[in-house]
Amino acid sequence: MRVIALIQARMASRRLPGKVMKKLHGKPMLLRVVERVRQIPRVHETVVVTSYEPQDQVIQHYCERNGIAVFTGSECDVLERYYRAAQAYHAQAVLRITADCPFVDPRITGRLVRAFLASNWDHAGIQTGVGAAHVIGPKYPYGLDSEIMRFSCLETAWREAQDNRDREHVTPFIWRQPQRFSIGTLAPAQDYAYLHLSVDTMQDYRLAKLIYQKLCHQNNTFLLDDVVAFLNVHAGLLKINQPLSVNIEREHLGHTIG
Repeated sequence: MRVIALIQARMASRRLPGKVMKKLHGKPMLLRVVERVRQIPRVHETVVVTSYEPQDQVIQHYCERNGIAVFTGSECDVLERYYRAAQAYHAQAVLRITADCPFVDPRITGRLVRAFLASNWDHAGIQTGVGAAHVIGPKYPYGLDSEIMRFSCLETAWREAQDNRDREHVTPFIWRQPQRFSIGTLAPAQDYAYLHLSVDTMQDYRLAKLIYQKLCHQNNTFLLDDVVAFLNVHAGLLKINQPLSVNIEREHLGHTIG
């Protein structure tokens, strides 16, 4: 099955404009995500999907200058953008990742892809914090989000979804209908729901910069286990972007499975 990874990126952000081009240890966050996604086994091609709006031309031009496949489409109808990109790159399965997740773990997402390809699922996702608020059980950190779906499943959503939220967020039309689509999830052995690794605010960016400064020079492919080990030693850093979170000073972080 031909798996195409589509990385969603745009410059507009209410809380942190231009965040996908902000630097993490000398490289734009977008490039950090691309580098990580390219390490996921069984992914045939990695494509950045941005909009054709003027403010997003910086993303398009950066990708073109740096040998990164890029596709432009509708800014608001992201489902349309994903469908057209998947169609253009002859995807049989689409791996969806967003460019504000610079800690996406190639090993964990690789497990998701492997499990999906070995199953009859229509859609499967990594069970993450906020994104799986309705799910009972342990979750990966918010910011390790990724999901994979059959092209035929994406096409069905593209044809039938009418709600603007479904068009904007791409997959709710699918995972809200488990009676219609076969849905799989990948969950950890221990709970990380309190750990926020997505870059949504300046505080998130400050934390991401500190982690990259510490870990990137040691191993450019550092994984969630490495982040957890670092934060075990420097637990107070989580107060940067989680002032109301659990008291990390008194709670030891666990380890990922596999």
